[in-house]
Amino acid sequence: MQKINEIISLLLGSFLVLVACFGTAQAQEDPVAKRLEKRSAEVREQFQDVRHISPEDFLALEQTPLLIDVREADEYAVSRLPDARHADNETTLLALAEQAGDRPVVVYCSLGVRSSRAAQLLRENGYTNVANLDGSLFRWANEGRALENAAGPTELAHPFNLWWGRYLRRELHARQPRLEDADQE
Repeated sequence: MQKINEIISLLLGSFLVLVACFGTAQAQEDPVAKRLEKRSAEVREQFQDVRHISPEDFLALEQTPLLIDVREADEYAVSRLPDARHADNETTLLALAEQAGDRPVVVYCSLGVRSSRAAQLLRENGYTNVANLDGSLFRWANEGRALENAAGPTELAHPFNLWWGRYLRRELHARQPRLEDADQE
């Protein structure tokens, strides 16, 4: 009987250790998602005059928005959100916004800084139904949502540079960020 109690105690102890380890692993948050949310909160704080829309709320919009990617051409070539238009300068941004009519305009970049600036510019030019996609392409990609490029669907995204690439899951990097790019925004 003592042998059975020892076996039961051993099994119970092993079970508790497994539960503790599994629970701890499940409880750990994705460090990239945590970093991105912290930075996104800073962007929302920095650009309080800009409306920020979550990917979930973007997808739930009743009216199809004009989606504008304000990243550089090489970033846009790697991947973009489906149906996004490209505007890497103010003139193109304003011309595209003019085409929106009464539809909402949603802008995005890699993380939200450049697109928040673009949203400010649009508001300064009279466009009121404008929003920045919160977390921008990095959040969209990190959450496993669809991306495309000229060849079709892709899972990869341009990491922008070494510094900003920290907010994009490494397996989604289309290229290795360069150290010399780290000081760019």
